[in-house]
Amino acid sequence: MHLKLFSFLTFSLVAAAGAGMNLEPTTSRRIEITAAATQAWVQDGRVAFELVAGPSPAARMAAEEASELLGRVFAAKIPVLRRASGSLPALILGDRELAAKNGIDPESFDRDGFVIKTLGRDVLIIGRDDQRPPSNAGGTGLFPECGTLYGTYAFLERFAGVRFYFPGDIGTVTPRQQDWQLPQIDIADRPDFPQRRFYDVCYGKSAKFMPEGLEYPRDFHTNHLRVRLGTLNLTTCHGLAFLGYVQRFGKTHPEYFAMKSNGERICDPNDPIERNRTGHLCFSSAIKQEVILDAIAFLTGQSAESRGVLDNAGKSRWTYSRFPTGLPSFDISPNDGMIPCLCEKCQKFRAENNNDENKLLWDFFIDIAEALQQQGIPGYVGAPAYGRFKNIPERKIPANMLCSYALGGPWQNGTPGGQLSEQLLAAWKDKLGQRLWTWVYVYRGETRPQIPHLTPRAVVEFYQRVKPWCMGGFMEAGTQQWLHGYLTTYAFAKVAWDNDLDVSEMLAEHHRLMFAAAAAPMQEFYESIERNWLKTTRNLVETPLGPTIVPPSDEEIWGKIYSPEEMSRMEALLQQARQLAAGDAEALRRVEYISAEIWQPVLASRAAFARTRNDQLYWRAYLADSPAKAQEIYLVSRQDLPIEVKTTVKPYCDAEFFYFTFECQEPHTDKMTFSPREFDDQDIWRDSTVEIFLNPSCDRKGYYQILVNPAGSFSDLKRSFERNDWTWNSGATVKTSIVPGEKWLAEVKVPRSSLEPMPGTEMVANFSRFRVLNQVPFKTPGYRWSFYAEKFSDVPSFGTITCQDENAQNILQDGDFRLPAKGRFLGKWASSVPVYRDEQCFLTGGGSVRLQPDSPGINQHFTNLKPNTTYRLSFYLRLREVKPLAAGSGFYLRLDEGSGKVNTFPPVRAYGTFTWARQEFSFTTGEQIGNRSKPYLRFSLYNAEGTAWIDHVRLCEVP
Repeated sequence: MHLKLFSFLTFSLVAAAGAGMNLEPTTSRRIEITAAATQAWVQDGRVAFELVAGPSPAARMAAEEASELLGRVFAAKIPVLRRASGSLPALILGDRELAAKNGIDPESFDRDGFVIKTLGRDVLIIGRDDQRPPSNAGGTGLFPECGTLYGTYAFLERFAGVRFYFPGDIGTVTPRQQDWQLPQIDIADRPDFPQRRFYDVCYGKSAKFMPEGLEYPRDFHTNHLRVRLGTLNLTTCHGLAFLGYVQRFGKTHPEYFAMKSNGERICDPNDPIERNRTGHLCFSSAIKQEVILDAIAFLTGQSAESRGVLDNAGKSRWTYSRFPTGLPSFDISPNDGMIPCLCEKCQKFRAENNNDENKLLWDFFIDIAEALQQQGIPGYVGAPAYGRFKNIPERKIPANMLCSYALGGPWQNGTPGGQLSEQLLAAWKDKLGQRLWTWVYVYRGETRPQIPHLTPRAVVEFYQRVKPWCMGGFMEAGTQQWLHGYLTTYAFAKVAWDNDLDVSEMLAEHHRLMFAAAAAPMQEFYESIERNWLKTTRNLVETPLGPTIVPPSDEEIWGKIYSPEEMSRMEALLQQARQLAAGDAEALRRVEYISAEIWQPVLASRAAFARTRNDQLYWRAYLADSPAKAQEIYLVSRQDLPIEVKTTVKPYCDAEFFYFTFECQEPHTDKMTFSPREFDDQDIWRDSTVEIFLNPSCDRKGYYQILVNPAGSFSDLKRSFERNDWTWNSGATVKTSIVPGEKWLAEVKVPRSSLEPMPGTEMVANFSRFRVLNQVPFKTPGYRWSFYAEKFSDVPSFGTITCQDENAQNILQDGDFRLPAKGRFLGKWASSVPVYRDEQCFLTGGGSVRLQPDSPGINQHFTNLKPNTTYRLSFYLRLREVKPLAAGSGFYLRLDEGSGKVNTFPPVRAYGTFTWARQEFSFTTGEQIGNRSKPYLRFSLYNAEGTAWIDHVRLCEVP
């Protein structure tokens, strides 16, 4: 369907500069190359042509790129000229006058399209170009058009053999040539998908997002241009969260916002949950009229100030990423993780409509679109079929509504969930009468950051399958290591341009051009990466945040997918590739680069898994047999966030019950968010809660979970095979109380008969607290016992509670630093200067020892070591910006046996920055232990700047 913009007769799209923009291709692809009619442009290494740049920024950039890349191909310097001399054939880029003389009108091209045409001895490349430079690629909306640049890249690929796998000389193939002949060329090309956006930004923390030799954002943006991603980006990305509604109406019209179960409205700009700070709307309220007025203002070119619109920084402007100038489409999609409103109007609607949340949302969307249509407002509103409002409404969808459709995409090829999503996409196309654009999720937020996710074959197969219903889309592909997805990016760009791409031919060419004689083993290496990655992404669930991957456990990844046997096999493929490429320096360099950047992180990740699993064996606590013997377990924060409030749990048991007593420090008890709830209310997680996770079988495959809020309400479930079973009932007894301004308490009594039996004296477990406050700023909402658990429910990383009091085995006293510091002393520990006990950064006992230049050491004497005996010393260490001031300085420990025999650890002093990590070393005492002086252990930050923390110190005899 050809749609022109800003027509009052039909609702359609226009470009910022007024040129037409289409949601479907309007021109045919024409590729006519007469191979017999050739002319020599390079002979015996001598360049016999000129390179001429037109006036547009896109043409100038195209000339710079052609000069550099052809210069590499021919090992020559190729200058860029303003005009052709006429004495040599010329490659002319972006000359609109020359195009007009030959009947070529770039304004008639589809967006991103171009013409490459032989004109006498010369070759003209021309496209529709913006006056903004194409390097300004990034974000969303309307990017500068750069058809001439895209035509130049296509020319370099087709006629000079250049390939743009990733920037830099490793990933950019420029085959050396001594002779170059060009045929007669008549090409008019354009993309099959108008919408072609790929969002491969950095998700989460990454010490090395871009690979060695590449820079962000320069090479990141260059790559997007070279593979010819789209300059059109329609947006349906939580637009209603970017209009400042909380600031505009939170106090004057709280009824515009979603009501929680406790009657409060979600319109607090200081809400502890970040996405709630921009508000969740009540879709039965009069906010609809405000949205309509905002849409009218945007689509008719009015300022944000005229409506009081604010961006999320509080400035009066249209947020460009959602409401870009020149794109006549107004994004009316709800806030991320949409929370349903529980007000009387919304509840009445659900009661009258069979609890149909989908209808509530689509009525809201359609009402807005119809209101704009009735008032003759040009342009569109954009709405997504997404999450809980993904189903097709019964009402007619107005012609001025642009719809996107969210689905898992290539990583769910062939799965039942993937097939159902594609069937619904086809049904949406039938409903609308035109193809939709898709929002596809191939991001790695829930998966392992060191595992490469190169899935080119899956990407191509997916888009070729859905092309009858899809006009392109947005692929959300965030990652922590950019190179780990480079072929995914490349495949998406290629198939989005030409839906008939032969993926097998594309990949065979990649392996041949990159690795030469080593192509065969490298092909199997890459195919193994794709097969293995797809095994990690088969379990996709729909959530309010969109389709989300539920990843397999670490045990499955490293035991079954990347098993020792599989890793040995893949390592052998790389070794074979090295041998085959030994005589080709360039190919060998590429093999080594891929090994270092893509394979070595996998090896490192597996080693870290093995090390962590070994360390987790020591994350243990005492399960006492009476309340008198029960010991406090402290809950700690994630990601080095401060521990702002203390939370403890005391576990104990008898023959019939398990008991868990929580004490949650809370100075703002009057601001806690919670309400009385029915048993098994699945939304209890939105409250201030404590949670118990129990895996009595110790198989680390599932767990029982109990959630309790301060009102004494609780829910319980059984988790197995990645599914929640809410029919399981623990039979628990729950008692809670609140001490105003101090804390809240919870006592949970669980019948052992409701759980599977413990096979021995141990049980895998975790405990957590989620803190939710109204209008009180704080940094750390979540606490959990197991330091290793990335999520509260990460059962492979739970700790173990045991009926044996293992603290009794510790030769040292006060190894968890539970006692307060008193000047130079902390329990049995001592120093020559005051000791710092840090209560905001610890792991086990409510405080750690903090070493810094003015308090650089702490020690403990003891007398109970035996001669000729092996001991194991372990502790947890965290460093922040520790910088040695001289050779041999940094953090270390000294264990002096009092006999002249001294043990130090680590062999090389520790420095730098890292989070809590378990340290361990073993030693065997000498014969004369203690014959000169009393043995002691000393931790030191020796002659160094920075800070070191120590916790959970254990010294035990090795059996």
